[in-house]
Amino acid sequence: MRRFAVALNVLVVFALFTSGCGGGGSAVTPGPGPDPDPDPDPIPVAIGPGPGAAADIIPTELGISTTAARNAPLATAPDADNVRQAVTNEFDALMDNPPDSLAELQTLLTQFTGWANQSPDDPAAQFGLALMTAMAGLYNTGIDAGFIEADIFSMLPASLDKSATGSLTDLFLRPVQFAAALHLGGPQALMAPTKAAKSAIPGLEDEGISTQDLQIAIRNYLIPSLDSAIARLSAVANNAPAWDPLVAIGSGDNAVNVYPADFKLVTAILRVLKSFAHELVAYQLNAGSHDWGASLASLDANNDDILTVAEYAPADPFLWRHSAPNMQIAGVTLGTALNNAIWAVRNSNNSLVLGEFFGLTRQADVDQSVAELTDLRDLLTSPVDVQITYNNIQTAAVAPAAVRTMRTNFGAIFSAPVYDIKNLLPTLHVVGSSAEVQSASDFPDLTFHGIILDPQPIRNIIAGDYNHVVISYGSLRDIELVSP
Repeated sequence: MRRFAVALNVLVVFALFTSGCGGGGSAVTPGPGPDPDPDPDPIPVAIGPGPGAAADIIPTELGISTTAARNAPLATAPDADNVRQAVTNEFDALMDNPPDSLAELQTLLTQFTGWANQSPDDPAAQFGLALMTAMAGLYNTGIDAGFIEADIFSMLPASLDKSATGSLTDLFLRPVQFAAALHLGGPQALMAPTKAAKSAIPGLEDEGISTQDLQIAIRNYLIPSLDSAIARLSAVANNAPAWDPLVAIGSGDNAVNVYPADFKLVTAILRVLKSFAHELVAYQLNAGSHDWGASLASLDANNDDILTVAEYAPADPFLWRHSAPNMQIAGVTLGTALNNAIWAVRNSNNSLVLGEFFGLTRQADVDQSVAELTDLRDLLTSPVDVQITYNNIQTAAVAPAAVRTMRTNFGAIFSAPVYDIKNLLPTLHVVGSSAEVQSASDFPDLTFHGIILDPQPIRNIIAGDYNHVVISYGSLRDIELVSP
């Protein structure tokens, strides 16, 4: 096993787990032009970056201090000749046995901080310090939110098997799919039906973890640690010749060279995590005392067989947007991550790490990956025509499958975020003990705040009661939006 290469998998697996990212091109700002239907000013609640230098100060860290790590010098002239054997030995050991306690994490963070201070141009030391800083930020986030130590470490991959990485494109789709589900599906995209305690995240009621505490912890500890790790890896990738190996591990059949493209890809993965973190703190997720276990029919307060959003959804301020520009930051960060990844893949033909983890072993693989990442970037940059396919995949299906072209602007999710996601939810009609959408007119806005520029396919889907919807664009095929 090429252990140094497995460092990528720590980040990839965590990215896939949580979703449920410089150089290599300028940042992409998703979404064109101003919001055509501006919302009122956001409510005066700021969970996210604020104005002035004071907003960037990390509060006292309850678990492990990252101050020395974040203040360690960055690389200015990284070179493989500066890599020390003690550093690579420790990194090899880390890949076989990731830290599973605060004591181990503290020891490793201290070691890599010391090595980066001693030799800032040691790429292996900088890589290890970036990884440990991100892990320390995750730990502090969990502790501050109310998790216990054992639960935090259980969130990290127990096995660093590269088979868990999956597709590179799938990884970058996660923040987009989450945002789309949140806007198109409303509260159900976040919470499964359950009798949740007030402001507790369903499934975590017994631990008493509240959405507010988790959002504040993400803002205070996870996002700054990711920013630090991104800057550290970017300094290595951006200050090294693209074709020179930065780290050489092992010999013979077990040898692996780590190139700037590998550092750039890890930077991109961290930016994906940062984008998702900003999405998680962008909206008010506190459902108050809302009973998710109640039948929809029982919420019909005036017994008129029609459920308004005010009747069936949690009360304000649930799903209001916080005043901080988290969605905009998430979009720009994801765009930069895509630029980083495209550069990395294009320069990956001498990278064993990218080949081993993402199957980029042939030029055809490289070309396909670049095409998919570029198409995803285009999908988030400007309005495009996508192919939408909708059908029924249950045995009782009566409506025929259909394929249409639909104009979309998914970048608007980030560049012009809706003020209150509940404003996108439909009126429901009571049927027995449940409730349902009966016509397109039940939705207040079939464009979903500028995401769908041609709503006719949406009308067709509702009229045909289709239960399976996928979209395709360019090399991106069958991205599932609705499943039964």
